[in-house]
Amino acid sequence: MNLDSNPLVKRTTERMCSRERNSICFYLTTRSYGCSVNCAGAVHRRNMDFLRKLVCQESTKFQKVWTKNSKSPIVYERGRIYFDNYRCCFNSVTSEPHHLYELPKCTKLEKIEDALLCECPVGEILPKPSDYKPSLIAVTGHNWLLRLSANTGETLE
Repeated sequence: MNLDSNPLVKRTTERMCSRERNSICFYLTTRSYGCSVNCAGAVHRRNMDFLRKLVCQESTKFQKVWTKNSKSPIVYERGRIYFDNYRCCFNSVTSEPHHLYELPKCTKLEKIEDALLCECPVGEILPKPSDYKPSLIAVTGHNWLLRLSANTGETLE
C-alpha cells in the first residue's frame, strides 16, 4: 500500500506538521514522520532549539561534575577535550573526563598552532599499522606538520 495515496495518513501528517506546539516530544515525533525540512541549516537550527528548550526548562537541574580553566581556546573533537593549543588532552566519553596525555612544554616556534583529527584512511591501503590509529595532524609555529597519536600524544611522523 502506498502511504502517499492514503488520505488518512496524509491528513494526519499534515495536521501534525501544521500544529505549533512547544513540546519537544511533539517535534521529535513529527521529525520521525518526516515532517521536518530537509535543509541542513533548518535541521541544525531545530536541534539547537531542542537543546535550548531542554536546558532552559525550569525543572532542569544541573550538577557540577568537573572544572578546568584555560587561557587558550578549548577544543572538543570526537570525545576528546583539548587544552593549551592541543598540548593537554582529556577523554570525555565517561561521566567525568580523565587525563589522556600532556605534551611537554616547548618554545613558541615549536608550539602547535592548529590541528585536525584524522581517524581513518580514505580509499587507500596504508603502509604502517600505526597509520590506521586516530591521530592529530598539527601545524607548528614554524610551519612544520606533525602527526601525533590522538590517544597517547606520541609523535608518529
